[in-house]
Amino acid sequence: MPSFRSPPPPTYTLRGKFLIEDVPTHKAPSHSLLKFFINLFSSLFCFTNTTIESEPEDSLVDIPVLRVMDFPLEIIEIIIGMADKPSLLRLSLASHFFLCLARPHLFHSLAFFEAECFRLHRDNPRFDRFLNLLDCQNNTLAACVRSIHIGHEMFFYNKGIFKRRDNVHILAAKLSRITTLQFSRMTWEIIPPAVLEFLFAVPAKEVRIEFVQFADPVSFAGLLDASFMTRVNVFLHDVDVTPPTSPSLQPGPLKQNFHFTSLDATSLVNFHKVWGSDRTIEQITADTFHLWLTPRPIKNAGAVKQVHKLFPSIQTFLNCSGPRLKTLCINLTDPDTLDLCKEADLSRCITLKRINIGIIDIGVLDMVESDVLIQMSIVWKLLESLPPSSATIEEVGLIFAVADRDKALGTLPEVLQSIPWASTARRLRDTFPALCQVKFKVGAPHSVVKDPAAEKADLAHELEVVSEDVCWELEEIGVQIVFEPHVWQYRVERTVRCNTDAIDDPYAESSHSID
Repeated sequence: MPSFRSPPPPTYTLRGKFLIEDVPTHKAPSHSLLKFFINLFSSLFCFTNTTIESEPEDSLVDIPVLRVMDFPLEIIEIIIGMADKPSLLRLSLASHFFLCLARPHLFHSLAFFEAECFRLHRDNPRFDRFLNLLDCQNNTLAACVRSIHIGHEMFFYNKGIFKRRDNVHILAAKLSRITTLQFSRMTWEIIPPAVLEFLFAVPAKEVRIEFVQFADPVSFAGLLDASFMTRVNVFLHDVDVTPPTSPSLQPGPLKQNFHFTSLDATSLVNFHKVWGSDRTIEQITADTFHLWLTPRPIKNAGAVKQVHKLFPSIQTFLNCSGPRLKTLCINLTDPDTLDLCKEADLSRCITLKRINIGIIDIGVLDMVESDVLIQMSIVWKLLESLPPSSATIEEVGLIFAVADRDKALGTLPEVLQSIPWASTARRLRDTFPALCQVKFKVGAPHSVVKDPAAEKADLAHELEVVSEDVCWELEEIGVQIVFEPHVWQYRVERTVRCNTDAIDDPYAESSHSID
């Protein structure tokens, strides 16, 4: 009688030699050690009973016979978690054991964008194939999905081919472990109603709407009135709504109050533009507020005056929602935001726990003595404008931008050593009695970094040296000092697709984001 017992997991052996130089001893030990294990782990599938020869012979060391199953499962999972997509795809074909470990990483985040690829698949777009997979009776994909990202005008070429499905709620319920649903860099009205119905039924815990344009204010009001908005954490960043052109096109009043997990000033002013009064803004609260206005594409006196008209609406929000704010983020890179900071009254922000301020430019020695001091004076003025009850602040983060290495007048260690880290931390401790942690984030915009991972590794090594000196000097003040490498994305200019022949670059740069 045949046996249905599953076969034992495969074993892979390696008898060979490795260069001693392959063992990591450089800047980032933990990351390099895991990378070494990844290379070692990969070699178990590439070589069996093979000797790897290299010269000179005296630099070789024998490695004992190893089996994959000799590694602890935790180590295997860490190694697989750090592998890139091609490696995960190859690993998933090795055996059922590795398929189960690789699949959650392969399908952890699903991104549906890159509009160009749909020119080749107009009749069978990827999102429709994804819904077909969910509709399969024995699908194992749904349990692996943690986030879905919709963006970059992905439905522009094939909006009309999506038909309504009667079982969208059943399909959405299969994504029981999803946490995040994200919309970014797109025009909202381009999403087909059938797809929107499915996405609204997905049981996500948070929804992120970033760099999205609403051409119709009624669409924006419909999103706010959707039932799922009351059961998820909503992040609203850099959203732009076209104001109604006539009173007949103005949406009705909001039916409920709204609480956002994170909100920025650029998105906030849309409530005034659409409904024409600050009464709607009084219905809004948030945990995190970004004091940030998207830079104007045209800078003239009229545009400046138009932007300054929005300041009272932002102040209304600070007065109403200030007592509930937990985190305040301030960006110093735009003149409008600086003007807003000078006029903003933060006296109602009495429950703040964290405050992040950036971006402070450093990188050349001349700037350290001039521009950095000017920018830091603005920072201190903002911090000192907080109410006396700001004693609740427990964490302060300052973000510093490193200039182009090729144009720097001094080396990075010289520049970092010239910044008054210790005196800054002491002054922060004197300003906020309950302060527990100071974060100094140092980095560069993503667009000027060729290899973000390598840039972070280099910065981490340089910051480690600075951190040791500063932490030893400030050991007596009782505040944790953290230095972090930081690479941030540029914000993008919002674009509206008009026709298939004139496609704007969705990655157009406009200014910094301090998230």
